[in-house]
Amino acid sequence: MTKETLEKIEQKAQSICSELNLQLYSLSFKHLEDGNVLTIELDKHFSISMEDIEKFSNIMNTYLDSIENEIPEEYSLDVCSPGIFRKVEFKDFEYIQNYYLNVKFESGEIKGQLISFTPTSFTLKINNKGRIKNQTILNKDVIEMHLDVK
Repeated sequence: MTKETLEKIEQKAQSICSELNLQLYSLSFKHLEDGNVLTIELDKHFSISMEDIEKFSNIMNTYLDSIENEIPEEYSLDVCSPGIFRKVEFKDFEYIQNYYLNVKFESGEIKGQLISFTPTSFTLKINNKGRIKNQTILNKDVIEMHLDVK
């Protein structure tokens, strides 16, 4: 698939997402051993449903059929959510309060439940061998964050 065609598909995906009140998390085209895959990851403020994915898929399939002459190779379309362990940014905190996070620092990592946040820091409830404590973390100290499970 050409870069231009992929950009065209991404623009259409953004348009469909706007129409359906979804967010385009990522879009990629990969050449794999068992075939090519166009993967589109969607979100809806951390609460996307199968119905949302189905609606998007139906509209996107119709669009892809209309430009099939621009996509010379065979491929599969995979529309999905980013998954439970997705990367999180500070701007996402308003949607994920009380969710569990894995936070990576220069010196290690910590896991806990997001209980509060400010523009410059956030607080996790941490369970360390049965001892519960709250730990405030400065945003500037964080290298990376992902959702996690309890």
